[in-house]
This record gives sequence, C-alpha cells and structure tokens, in this order.
Amino acid sequence: MKKVVLSISAMLISMGAFAQLNWSDVLQVGDDNASSVAQIGLLNYSSVEQQGDDNTASVIQVGGYNNSDILQVGDANDASVDQMGNDNTAIQYQNGMGNVAMVEQDGSENYSEQYQYGYNNYASVSQTGGNNYAGQLQVGYSNEAIATQIGCENESVQIQYGTINLAVNYQEGHGNYAGSLQDGYWNWSFITQLGNDNGAVTYQFGDVHTSVVNQVGDGNSSYVYQNNGPVGPENPCNCDN
Repeated sequence: MKKVVLSISAMLISMGAFAQLNWSDVLQVGDDNASSVAQIGLLNYSSVEQQGDDNTASVIQVGGYNNSDILQVGDANDASVDQMGNDNTAIQYQNGMGNVAMVEQDGSENYSEQYQYGYNNYASVSQTGGNNYAGQLQVGYSNEAIATQIGCENESVQIQYGTINLAVNYQEGHGNYAGSLQDGYWNWSFITQLGNDNGAVTYQFGDVHTSVVNQVGDGNSSYVYQNNGPVGPENPCNCDN
C-alpha cells in the first residue's frame, strides 16, 4: 500500500513539474488595466506589459513552444492572442489610445507581428496551417487591417499611414504573397488569393482610392499603383481662341 501511495505521489510531483514548464510574465503600470493568461501544454511563453490606464490583454495558448509578446503603452487599448498548436509566435505593440489588435493561430510555426501607433486602429490576423507570416503596421487614426491565411508558407504585409484606410488580404493555398502600402485618407485595398505561388502588391498614395485584386489559380502576379497626381488644364491646347 505504501508503494502505491509513494508511486502516486511521485507521479503527481512529476506532473506538477511538467505543468510548470510554461512561463507567463505580466507587468502593469497604471490604473484599471486587465490581463488574462491561460496556458495548457509545454514550454509556452507569454509576456504582457501594460503602461497606462484601462488597457486589456488576453492570451490563450494550447500546445507547445508557442510565444506571445504584448506591449501596450497608452490608454484603452485591447490586445488578444489565441494560439492552438506548436511553435507559433505573436507580437503585438500598441502605442496610443483605443487600438485593437487580434491574433488567432491554429497550426505550427506561424508568425504574426502587429504594430499600432495612434488612435482607434484595428488589426486582425487569422492563420490556419503552417509557416505563414503576417505583418501589420498602422500609423494614424481609425485604420483597419485584416489578414486571413489558410494553408502553408503564405506571406501578408499591410502598412497603413494616415486615416480611415482599409486593407483586407485573404490567402488560401501555398506560397502566396500579398502586400499593400497605404499612405493617405480613406483608401481601400482588397487582395484575394486562391491557389499557389501568386503575388500581388498594391500601393496607394493620396486619398480615396479603391483597389480590388482577385487571383484564382497558380503563379499569377499583380501590381497596382494609385496616386492623386496633378490634374492637367481643362483646355491645354487653348482651342477656344
């Protein structure tokens, strides 16, 4: 009987040591900040740092070797990371007020990084599969960037400077690249890729541009450049004289 009790005790101690291999670090400086971290698995790492007031951070990690790093500087920012699988990485940096960043990763070796500077920006990344990369940079006010990746080795880059810009990248397949750069006001960019090894790049400078790119198949390429250039004279040849 003693051997059984000792065996059970040893097993419980071993399980406890195993469970402690996850690591969570939370630092809060300010008032009314909220952080929630749940880790189930092996060797997951989570870091949350909040500097300011009324910031919210949520981390869920289920699996092994996942990494989440959240830094919030300012007030009323909201960051969330949901990782299912192994070796996924999510980085979120918010500096300003009222920014929202969300990441969902389901698979292995996916990588996401989001950087927000300003007010009321929204960034969302959803990755299902393996070895996908999504990067989002927002500098300004009320910009929105959404990236969805289903498959393997897809890459999405969204850069926004200005106000009320919208960028949506949807990738389903393998080895696709979608990139958008917006610098101005009220620009819209939509890139959809269904297939493999497609490439699409959209540049928008100025105000109120719209670009829609749909790629279905393999090996397609698209380049879009939009700019508010100077408008020529109404009557350049002076034909009325």
